This record gives sequence, C-alpha cells and structure tokens, in this order.
Amino acid sequence: MDKQKDIEKSIKEILKNCEVKTLTVEMLKKWVYEESGPAMASVKNYQKKCLECFNKSKGKNINLFLNAIMDAWNYLPHGSLFGLSPYEAAMKNKIKIPSEHN
Repeated sequence: MDKQKDIEKSIKEILKNCEVKTLTVEMLKKWVYEESGPAMASVKNYQKKCLECFNKSKGKNINLFLNAIMDAWNYLPHGSLFGLSPYEAAMKNKIKIPSEHN
C-alpha cells in the first residue's frame, strides 16, 4: 500500500509539472480499476483516454507524462485483478525457482 500511495503522490506532482489540468489521480484510479477485457485492448483504451487529456491541456513533457500514466496502470488496483495491481498480482504469483546448489 505504501508503494501505491507513493505512486499516487508522484503522479499528482507530475500532472502538475506537465500542466495537465484535465486529468486527476482520482480519474486515473477510476479508469484503471474499471478497464476490462483483453489486456492489450484495455491498456490501449486507457492510454488513449490519458493522451486525450494531455492534448486538451496542451501538456508539456510527454515522456514524463507517459511514464506516470504507466506507473498508474502498473501499480494501482484493477477490478479485473480482484482489486490488485498488476505489480501486486505478479508478486503474489511469484514462483520460487529451486536453487541448483544443494
């Protein structure tokens, strides 16, 4: 949860620095949570919504903005993952590889 709060704080600051006034952390959280369907289609739809906000705001520093929205995607909860983020889901399902050394 601390990682999630750090990400939210960081995203809020980046949105401000990029001058994206038409997008909030709350909107990102909602969009991420509500996306459903095939993974690639979902992430493309999410990115499209975010970029529309960036363009409407005549935002600055697209690279920083894209990194922030992808952090949101990877670290915020998804409804389709039963409230886990992709990061949390990956860590939960982490498989231990047996050591080759006895």
